[in-house]
Amino acid sequence: MFNKKRQGVELSVNTMIIIVLALLVLAVMVYLVFNGAGTWNKGTNCLNQGGTCVGLTDTCPTNKPVPSAYSCSTNQKCCANIGGLGG
Repeated sequence: MFNKKRQGVELSVNTMIIIVLALLVLAVMVYLVFNGAGTWNKGTNCLNQGGTCVGLTDTCPTNKPVPSAYSCSTNQKCCANIGGLGG
């Protein structure tokens, strides 16, 4: 009779431990998502990649001669030093 009561208590303790671990994992995941939210656009931003934004009709400077696909403001293109080209 006492064994059955003890098993019920152990199940509750095990369940609580699993719930606490799941909440910790969830908290870490939420932190990682919101901590990285400000830098999601950093990967495609021209200036963050070391490029220079120039007008669409302007030519790229000699130290960043390659037009690239990185993002700039409207009516601008990104010029970058890709593959060792430029100075």
